Amino acid sequence: MLKKSRLLKSDDKVENIKVKDSMRKYKKYFIMGPIFKTFEAVFDLIIPLIMKNILDTISSGVLLTDSANLKYTLIGGLIILSLGILGFASTMVCQYMASVASLGVGTDLRNKIFRKVSNFSSKEFEKFSTSYLHNVLNADSVNVQTGVSMFIRLAFRAPLLIIGSLIISFIYSWEIALLFVGIIPIILLIIFVFMNKVAKKYQDIQKSLDDISTVTTDSLNGSRVIRAFNRQNYETVKFENYNNKYLQQGRLISFITAFINPLTFAVVNIVIIVIIYLTKLDVSQTVSVFSTDLEVTTIITLVNYLEQIFQALLVVSNLTNIFNKAINSSKRINEVFKVDVSIKNNGERLVKNINLGDEIIKFDHAYLSYEDGDNYALKDITFSLNKGESLGIIGGTGSGKSSLINLMMRYSDCSKGSVYYKGENIKEYDLPSLRNDYGLVLQKAILFTGTIKSNMQMAYDSIKDEEITKALKTSLAYEFVSKYDDYIEHPVVENGKNFSGGQKQRLSIARSLCKKNELLILDDSTSALDYLSDLNVRKNINENYKELTKIIISQRVSTVQNCDKIIVMENGCISGLGTHEELLETNIIYRETFMSQQNGGKIDA
Repeated sequence: MLKKSRLLKSDDKVENIKVKDSMRKYKKYFIMGPIFKTFEAVFDLIIPLIMKNILDTISSGVLLTDSANLKYTLIGGLIILSLGILGFASTMVCQYMASVASLGVGTDLRNKIFRKVSNFSSKEFEKFSTSYLHNVLNADSVNVQTGVSMFIRLAFRAPLLIIGSLIISFIYSWEIALLFVGIIPIILLIIFVFMNKVAKKYQDIQKSLDDISTVTTDSLNGSRVIRAFNRQNYETVKFENYNNKYLQQGRLISFITAFINPLTFAVVNIVIIVIIYLTKLDVSQTVSVFSTDLEVTTIITLVNYLEQIFQALLVVSNLTNIFNKAINSSKRINEVFKVDVSIKNNGERLVKNINLGDEIIKFDHAYLSYEDGDNYALKDITFSLNKGESLGIIGGTGSGKSSLINLMMRYSDCSKGSVYYKGENIKEYDLPSLRNDYGLVLQKAILFTGTIKSNMQMAYDSIKDEEITKALKTSLAYEFVSKYDDYIEHPVVENGKNFSGGQKQRLSIARSLCKKNELLILDDSTSALDYLSDLNVRKNINENYKELTKIIISQRVSTVQNCDKIIVMENGCISGLGTHEELLETNIIYRETFMSQQNGGKIDA
C-alpha cells in the first residue's frame, strides 16, 4: 500500500504568486526543523565540557587500576554516547523535515511554473525563450529546493555553534576568546569579498545555460535540415563555443570559491599557533596565558571550540554559495510569476446548446494586436457563421488566417471589437467550457508519447473503440492503423516520429473528431495530403459528422471552394466574403489564386 504523501497540494492560482508563497505552506517545517537541529548543536557544545570534566577528575596513569576513576569515566562515556544518539535522532528528524519541505517547495514551484506557462498566450510567450522557461522549470526550481533544504538543516546550527563556542570560551579565558572574536570578522570578510564576486557571475552562468539549451533544442529539432546543408561542423563549433563560455564562467566561480576554505583554514591555524606560542604548551598541568594560569585540559577544550567555530564558518561560506544560487534562481522564477496573463478565465457562463442553423460564431469589428500600439495583425473583422455551415478561409502567408483562430479559441483577446459564440461574448464563457466545444487541428501535427488510443482519448478517457475506429476511417488514418498487429495500441514515440507527416495529420484529425466537438477548425491540416486524400477526408467529415460546423483554413482553393462561405484574407483584413462563384467574379485575389492553382479548371467535390 502506498503511503500518503506529506507534500501539500499545489493551488491553482496563476496570478499574484511568488516563490515565498510556496515556502509559507511549509512554515511549520521551517520552524520545527531548526529547533531539532538546535538540540544537536547544543549537544555538540556540551560534549567537550564533559570530556574536560573527565580529564580533570581522573588521575593520570591510574585509569585502569582505580575503580572509581574507571567508573566515572564509563559514566561520562555513556553520557557522551547518549548525547551522540540524541543528537543523531534530532538530526534525522530535522533531515526528514528538510526533505519534506524542500521537495514540497520544489514540487509546488514546478507545478506553479508549469501552470503559469500553460496559461500564457502568444503575447506572453514572446517575453521568454523556450530554453529560459525550461531552465526555470528545472534548474532554477532545484536551486531553490536545495536552498530550502540547507536553510532548515544548517542556517541556524552554524551561528549557534559559533555563538555557543564563543560564550564558553569567554567563561574559561576572555583573552583567548578575544582572539577567537578577532578572527571571525576576518573570515567573514573573506567570505563576503569572494561571494560578492561570485554572486555577480551566477546570472551570467545561468544566461550561458539558457544559450546552451537554445542551441541544443535548435540542433535536435533541425537535425535533418542541418545535415541537408552539411552544417554539422558549424553547429558543433557553435555548441562548443557556448559550452566553452559556460565552462570558463564555471571555472572562474570555482577558482574564486576555492580560495575561501584555504584562507579561512590558514586564519584559524595562525590563531592556534598564537595560542600555543603564548601558552608555551607542555606536559605540565597548568600554563600561563597572558597573566592567567590555565589547565592544559582547558587549552585543549578551547582549541576544540576553535575547531567548531572554524567548521561552522566553513559551513557559512558554503551556505552563502548555495543561497546565492537560490536567490538568483528565485528572481528568475518570480520574473515568470509576475507576468500578467492576458487571457483570464473570468467568465462563469457554461456553453449553451443551439439549434442547427442558429448563429454560432460572430466577429463584430474585431481588431487584434500582439503588441502595444496600433500595429494590428487583424483589422475590422466582421462576419458570422451558423451552426452546421462550413467556412473557408484563404489567404497568403501572414495575411491573418491563424490570428482569426486565435481569437475564436481565446488564445488571444480582441484589442478592439468583440467575438461572440452562440450569441454571447466569448469572454463571458467559462474558458474550459468554451474550448471544449472546439476541435482544433493544426498544420504542424502534434502527437504525444503513448499509444494511438491514448492520443484519441485526450478529450474523453471513456471513448469507445468503435468511435475511435469511426474517426480513424473518416480521416483515412484507418488505412495504415488497421495494418498494425496491435491496432490502436500501437505505440507513439516522442513527437510521433514513427509516423510520416501525412499520417500524423490524419491521426490529428481523427483525435479532434473523437472530441465530440460542435465546431471543427482545420488550420491547413491537410497540407501534407495529396489532393485526392484531402478531398476524401472532407467528404467523409461531411457525411459522418453532418451537424458539425467546420472552419477550413487553407492556401488551396480546391480545399475551400465548396464551403458555404469563403473569406479571403489580405494584410489582416477581409478582402472578400462570399461563395466560390461570387468571389471568382468579385475578388481579384481569389480569382488569381484559383487560376494559378487550377489553370482555370474546377475540382468537383
